[in-house]
Amino acid sequence: MDYKNRKNQDELIKFKDEILSKINTTLIDEINGDNQSYKRSALICYWLKDYNYYLNFEKTFTPQKMKKYKRGDIIKVNFGFNVGSEHGGMHYAIILDCNNSRNSGVITVIPLISKDDEKEVFPTDVDLGNEIHSKMKIKFDTLNTSINNELKTATEMLDVIKTMESSLPSDFAIDEGLLNDENNKAIGDYIKETQKLNNKVKELQKANKIFKKMSKEIGRMKTGSIAVVDQITTISKMRIFDPKTSYDVLSGIRLGDKELDLIDEMVKKLFIKNK
Repeated sequence: MDYKNRKNQDELIKFKDEILSKINTTLIDEINGDNQSYKRSALICYWLKDYNYYLNFEKTFTPQKMKKYKRGDIIKVNFGFNVGSEHGGMHYAIILDCNNSRNSGVITVIPLISKDDEKEVFPTDVDLGNEIHSKMKIKFDTLNTSINNELKTATEMLDVIKTMESSLPSDFAIDEGLLNDENNKAIGDYIKETQKLNNKVKELQKANKIFKKMSKEIGRMKTGSIAVVDQITTISKMRIFDPKTSYDVLSGIRLGDKELDLIDEMVKKLFIKNK
């Protein structure tokens, strides 16, 4: 069937219905199977939901709105439901591109898996130790303390302003029309500074929510990470769950040069023929 030919539209609709019917039958069989089959069916269903979202999102997706990614950056990716031993699901990954353009809709990554005492490190893997977890923990501890201190100071200053305003007569009101009035410069400056302070508190509160998310992220992580180098893959940036902007949880988390060198050596070993 020539799928590009609009004349075959009725045939394509019929074919679509047949395929969806077969998928439905497969999923019902999986749901009624053992625990492993049930889990597999659930993963397929959730992936179909995500895939439908990506199909619709693709129409308006603009990679230029996302942050600039650098080699070694750690991201969280929805690899989807894949067949056989192909890597799938929501996992961390390492950016491999040396210079990925913000205009590009794709990026090349190496999937990461968690390391525990029972998990075998295969000859094609690179053990990264606990570097990623440590960097996330350090970022969280440092910035969280700084943000909380700034938020406390700014909130206390606003409380002082509110206390001062509460002592004014009940019918007193500051007209924002005086904001740029040279004859009432003191009032204008007061209004401007109060607005700045309110905006700063809102920004800090937003940042605080992000770092609470980061705390949960760290809590879910195992301390060790393994780079699955033989599963290098190029993905659409639509699949990136985090970070999408410079303010997201994983923004700024990057592998060190030592670990990247280990990955380079494994890439050469697996994909570059020795002369």
